[in-house]
Amino acid sequence: MSKKTRTKPLSERNATKEPDRPSATLKKHFLYNPILHVSLIILLGLLAYSNTFHAPFTFDDIDNIVENNRVKDISHIHSFFTDIEGQAIMARPLTAATFAINYYFGKLDTTGYHIFNLALHIANGILLYFLIKITAGYLNYSDDKKIGLIALFSSLIFIAHPIQTESVIYIVTRSALLSTFFFLLGVILFTKTVHTEGKRKLIYTLALFIISLMGMASREEFFIFPIILILYDLYFISRQDIKEVLKNFKIHLPVILTLAYVIYIVMSHDYGEHAGYGVKTITPFEYLMTQFNVHWTYLRLLFFPINQNLDYDYPIAKALFELPTILSFIGYIGLWITSIYLYRKRPVISFCILWFMVTLAPSSSFMPIKDVIFEHRLYMPNMGIIIAFTSSVFYVLQFRIHRSHIFSSHFSLPTSYFLLLSTVVILFSIATYQRNIVWKDEVSLWEDVVRESPGKARPHNNLGNAYLKGRIDEAINEYKTALRLNPDYAEAYSNLGSAYFIQSRIDEAINAYRAVLTLNPNIPEAHNNLGNAYATQGRIEEAINEYQTAIRINTDDVKAYYNLGNAYLAKGRIDEAINEYRTALKLNPDYANAHINLGIAYIRQGRIDDAINEYRVALKLNPDDVIALQKFDLLLKILETLSGRMR
Repeated sequence: MSKKTRTKPLSERNATKEPDRPSATLKKHFLYNPILHVSLIILLGLLAYSNTFHAPFTFDDIDNIVENNRVKDISHIHSFFTDIEGQAIMARPLTAATFAINYYFGKLDTTGYHIFNLALHIANGILLYFLIKITAGYLNYSDDKKIGLIALFSSLIFIAHPIQTESVIYIVTRSALLSTFFFLLGVILFTKTVHTEGKRKLIYTLALFIISLMGMASREEFFIFPIILILYDLYFISRQDIKEVLKNFKIHLPVILTLAYVIYIVMSHDYGEHAGYGVKTITPFEYLMTQFNVHWTYLRLLFFPINQNLDYDYPIAKALFELPTILSFIGYIGLWITSIYLYRKRPVISFCILWFMVTLAPSSSFMPIKDVIFEHRLYMPNMGIIIAFTSSVFYVLQFRIHRSHIFSSHFSLPTSYFLLLSTVVILFSIATYQRNIVWKDEVSLWEDVVRESPGKARPHNNLGNAYLKGRIDEAINEYKTALRLNPDYAEAYSNLGSAYFIQSRIDEAINAYRAVLTLNPNIPEAHNNLGNAYATQGRIEEAINEYQTAIRINTDDVKAYYNLGNAYLAKGRIDEAINEYRTALKLNPDYANAHINLGIAYIRQGRIDDAINEYRVALKLNPDDVIALQKFDLLLKILETLSGRMR
């Protein structure tokens, strides 16, 4: 019996020259040209998301970008990746680094952030296209038309599917886009690495190690990459021969070693403190039971993407033997059994099911995450279902419709396939474009969420925040609704206090801030806001105490330093005020108000030139700042008067 050998892609096996490298297959028809296919993928991505470039920051974007001082200083970007310089490692450090790059070039203009996200999404569609074609080469598929169409429509559906809108538009979920990019790139590079020898193999293995490391630094869920790589090797490269997989251990080992970095990141950072606000903690058992149901919600969204929602009010399963949960559990086990059953008969479908289950596992297992469901968690897993769908449609058309001669006299198999899946792509593209409109501003976004989740406190709180920019009474109503739904919701009390403060209802604001601190005395924002309320009433010493408490809790609280400087300035403690303003500007050099008030402090000391420099910076940051402009003009007049007297 001949020894089983590792499989090479078909194009590589048929090549007459350079057998260790795949050769391009000649396309006989322009419609099957990869260049055209890639162009269609790019065009579809641009068209489907053409109305998203000005969508605002929202939700976790605020904590991770808008109010994250570390991403505003690109000179310390290396500190994101390790706990040097006395600062903790960043969560998802490579993703944070891309935010720092965006901020460096465009500050808080969201256009650049959205362009970056969309570019990643389109790149992932292109990588998926080529990965499918490479994989087909391992399965002895010689029908280039069939493979080209399956690869094309898998990528087009991936690009156009409405479930992707959250991942693409919600800026902070770039981590899902970026980790998927390195995931796909890593699998493709792996297929090159196993078929090279010598020095080139070493270079490719090193590159694979670096790609894996970058993926780990993009999103902690990337830790399943070594598992998928081994499964891909087993299914396609080693032809389901475990001994052949073991021969590639030297390639797999460096990838496995990168797991140490993601463990380092996780142990160095406290996860779950952002979007989880206003969400009740659940046990590992409840989370696991709930995830059996969540899997089927995800599948429903993939096939019928209706009633999408940024913030689901998802019921928590309390026991396995609740009717929906037990049915979901049986179906969940059924998916695993189906994958095993199809292991040899339909390896592509089997692997696609495993891809979906394994890549979803980090967020859908027994390890609780405060939010049980988010659509962006489907970004990578949905590829498996999409490929299984596009492949199955081809089989159905081939063995059911055309064998019974339905349509065969009018349409060829490729034409039937093209027309059917083109319809799917068009419908999904329209749905995506319409869904994008919801994200145009925070009011429309959170009004949509409140319609979908009226019984959940957090959407009402966030809608209140959106209304706070001009519709104060409506904001107060939303905060009160949030507190009625969750009386222990500290953030809603804090925001209610801010609404009262804007309306000059200072006593009510103070009561709201005190309610926050009763629930949790370690919220720096509440101390800072209470200090502002005290300062408004002239209770400067009490305000100073609150600002100092906020700084003790969070030494990077820029607003607390700024407000403490204002309090010192009001008390005539000019040197101390200057120190606080400088600290605030060290943390955020683009804080225009801190430059203005530092200028005022300099004037109090007679340092006119220094004051002018601060106002110049403030005006550069915000050319429309009336206060800075007035003070700048006044100082110039003072200087002219003084110079005239000297003459």
